[in-house]
Amino acid sequence: MLHQAMVILHSSTSRHSSLLSAILMLLISCCTQRAIGSWWLLSRLPISSVHASPHMLCGSFTGLVKQQRQFCMKYPEIIQIISQGAQTGIRECQSQFEYHRWNCSTVTTG
Repeated sequence: MLHQAMVILHSSTSRHSSLLSAILMLLISCCTQRAIGSWWLLSRLPISSVHASPHMLCGSFTGLVKQQRQFCMKYPEIIQIISQGAQTGIRECQSQFEYHRWNCSTVTTG
């Protein structure tokens, strides 16, 4: 029984990891250097935008390039996942480099 549970857990974790890997590969492969950096802006996605229309959601990011805006309009639910991933990545980076000169600080745009 425990073995079956471990297999199921491993299987779902593998699928989740595969999905995240696929998303990251898509982001990296289709974007310019400027575009890659602007994905970090998605970490600032406000909670209130969860139920926003794709047009409002994607229009709220001023740093996205054309391909990213098109991706956002086509897959708004994935933008939520990317935003959560960016937030997690920034928090982890800041934790890992907490006592270093560069601690993954982010620039506030406005």
